[in-house]
Amino acid sequence: MKKTELLAPAGNLASALAAYDNGADAVYAGLGRFNAREMGENFDYDDMSRLSAYSKKLGRKFYVTLNTLIKESEMEQVAESAAGLAALEPDGFIIQDTGVGRMLRTCFPRIPVHGSTQMGIHNSDGVLLARDMGISRVILERQVTLAELEPIMAVSPVEIEVFIHGALCCSLSGSCLFSSTMGGWSGNRGRCKQPCRRRYHGTVDGSKTSGFFFSTQDLYSLDLIPRYRDLGVASLKIEGRLKKPDYVKKTVQAYRLMLDSNASDREENLRKAKAILAGSYGRKWSHGFATEEDMKHLVAHRSMGVSGLLVGEVNRVDQGTIKVRFSRTVRLGDRLRIQSRSGDEGPAFTVTKLFISGKYAKQSEKGRDVSLPWDREELPPVGLVYRVGESTTYNSGEKLPLFEAARKVDLSIALTADELRVTTSRLRGDYVFRRDLALEKAEKSPLTADQLREAFRATRSGEWQAGDMAVTIGGDLFFPAGQLKQIRREFWEEIIERLERDYVPENPDAWRETFASLQPAPYRGKPGDDRILSPTGPLRPGEVEVKPVNGAYGKQHELILPDFCPQGDLEKLRSAVQGAVRKGVKRFRITSLYQLQLLREFGNLELTGSYPLPTVNSWAAEELSRYGLNRAQGWVELEEKSLKQFVKASPLSVEIYRSGRPALLTTRAHIAAEGEINDSRGKTFSVEKEGGLFRLYGGEVFSFPGQKGCSSFFDNSHTSSRDRDKETDNFNWDRDLI
Repeated sequence: MKKTELLAPAGNLASALAAYDNGADAVYAGLGRFNAREMGENFDYDDMSRLSAYSKKLGRKFYVTLNTLIKESEMEQVAESAAGLAALEPDGFIIQDTGVGRMLRTCFPRIPVHGSTQMGIHNSDGVLLARDMGISRVILERQVTLAELEPIMAVSPVEIEVFIHGALCCSLSGSCLFSSTMGGWSGNRGRCKQPCRRRYHGTVDGSKTSGFFFSTQDLYSLDLIPRYRDLGVASLKIEGRLKKPDYVKKTVQAYRLMLDSNASDREENLRKAKAILAGSYGRKWSHGFATEEDMKHLVAHRSMGVSGLLVGEVNRVDQGTIKVRFSRTVRLGDRLRIQSRSGDEGPAFTVTKLFISGKYAKQSEKGRDVSLPWDREELPPVGLVYRVGESTTYNSGEKLPLFEAARKVDLSIALTADELRVTTSRLRGDYVFRRDLALEKAEKSPLTADQLREAFRATRSGEWQAGDMAVTIGGDLFFPAGQLKQIRREFWEEIIERLERDYVPENPDAWRETFASLQPAPYRGKPGDDRILSPTGPLRPGEVEVKPVNGAYGKQHELILPDFCPQGDLEKLRSAVQGAVRKGVKRFRITSLYQLQLLREFGNLELTGSYPLPTVNSWAAEELSRYGLNRAQGWVELEEKSLKQFVKASPLSVEIYRSGRPALLTTRAHIAAEGEINDSRGKTFSVEKEGGLFRLYGGEVFSFPGQKGCSSFFDNSHTSSRDRDKETDNFNWDRDLI
């Protein structure tokens, strides 16, 4: 069994160094764009280069996040960014968008691709599809239970990564529109405004009340680490790229202690690890979605659920100054956050100066009013003050060297019982390294291709490295280790001498030609039929009412597959689909990636993408078409310009979500509110329980204009005749999706 990796967040280079120094095996980080934490500090290119050099010096790993949905107009920019990052030789790209996955797999094949939790993969069929998409590691949906994880692990052909600590989203990953309704700030684009942390007014147990109905407690898994390790989970991930180095230090220390524990010291180390975590300034701990019982208590709606340690209260806000009365000692360098009593996330800042009675001081005094300079244009709210980081100095890493890549030599190795031949395309002219052999047939444990690759990987040179290695072995052979080592040494001594003279370097812009050749050909056929989902239409397989393009009303059977299907229900769903196909049903709506795998065994079907399956760019449409998708539904968040660009470039027929109330948030967590709720601004929503899920819907019906050459989808499943005279919402149509 491979060693379980401890993976830490790195919002900047100082956090990455804190992670490595305290026992992290790997970190994940992003540049300023195209990652799910664009609101954070993030890395610039030089710091990412320093991170690469330092991680390789330590023998650790680093992964780069490109885990957002990408508009059609941004694909080449993402490829440009990936090219620069690929030159730093990260250990993996983390992606959400299937189109980005296709681009990375073909343009930069040396870098492994990891499927983000934002892809919403939550069962074994999803994992199997990810493998076929060239994804080497799946970061599971955070709402997968421990009981569901075990059978997924048993059949997974790829590495599995799970979150073990940190802040939790209430919604199923990748299908939240809640923040986007607040002005185009999309959580699927790294710009979440965290509306789930705000206070709402509604009905609980028949009584009117207010509460934080979607604000989850933080995830904590110290006591679950032995189980994850025993299951063979490849990587245990700590959330927190918006956090500072002191948080990273403490969480890594605590989980390193538990991961290295054995049965004899586990209980004592758990006590020590809890004490370390107590100073990490998070929210109340929970096991998240580990069990169905945990889900019932994950949202404590009567509690504000803020992160940090309460240290005081803002009494007055003036231009240039805020007055705070502290209940605990606060020192220069501490990281504070002001929390509005409404629950809206307030600004965070570092204390650089503080004054008591007009005099400069290094720390506050309990019960005394303190003045803090405020140089931001936007004034903070009058509210509570929380400490979210301590005054600790960390190595910024700015003096670390930049990464310098070794030159790569691609090899083709052919082994038979009589001969070893090695060729490379990196030398001018023909070159073949050849050795005669007399190998015997292996009685057990024959030499494998991976073992041969590993042997030739050791160049003993800092300047030259083995790149891609194509290996063929003729038969089950026994190759004495000493003989193989000697031949490998002779090969590198001979070829390095030639390389110094005749090396042909790689073209750093070779990806551009590949990128251009992969641009999908736009669809030029007729649009499909318009579809209408009836008000009583099910959210699981069922009959869908259809309005054909010619205007004649009729019914056709089209089954909408559930966007979330826990592992335990997968075979039931497969049986339901099988029964429908036997009855002649050929049309299915695909709302999640796992369904493309589930339907592969049923032959020629007509498959239409449907919310919340995202198709945002032509590359994604092309990728999904490889698995049978016939028609793509334009992503409902897109503004007019971006949607039209997608429609123009899409290789599939495109359907427009014309009207309806798509779920803004979907969760397995128990939501106490029932029916209509509203926020402090008077915006209304409704909470509905559907099967084992709670869904949040907007108060207004989304409505968008039709597009030439596209079919239309009218979702009336959550509308009624009472909506006919109400104003509609065109969502992001007239504004840029951020």
